[in-house]
Amino acid sequence: MSTGPAPDGEEYLATALIFASTRRGDGEGIFEYGTEARNLLNAMATGGMFNRQYGMVTFGVNVGHTDPSYVLPAFYEVWACFDEWNRDFWSGAAGSGRWLLQHAVNPSTGLAPDQSGFDGSPTGSAGNFTYDARRVVVNVMMDHHFFQVDPWQITYAETLGAFWTNQGY
Repeated sequence: MSTGPAPDGEEYLATALIFASTRRGDGEGIFEYGTEARNLLNAMATGGMFNRQYGMVTFGVNVGHTDPSYVLPAFYEVWACFDEWNRDFWSGAAGSGRWLLQHAVNPSTGLAPDQSGFDGSPTGSAGNFTYDARRVVVNVMMDHHFFQVDPWQITYAETLGAFWTNQGY
């Protein structure tokens, strides 16, 4: 019911449009998936859903912090290949996202906060590991599966696995 965007939703929608365009081709009007994807990516890159200074997705339009579960480096790599208007920005966002994820998670447990500053520090009461933070492991491992550019991701998986094993899971 909100009038504002949900940055993680837009990220998934943009990626789905890219996949539709490259797999099925483009039709006309709203079925011109490639054009729709590029328009959405441009709006996200320039409309306040990404902090241009840090190259990171924000928790909302022009919000001064992020949600680590919104950080999707694998998507940004795909976008950099697809979006010629913002190629350099998306390439930088992939690196920034990988950096943020490494610095946002607890080095002893692998748990991420629900929200963090652009430096990875937990933000207020949203700095606790709760429902949104569960998606961080998916984002990290998806990036590792597709691109394997960050050796830390293996250490992260081992740390998180050990934590949950010690919890009896």
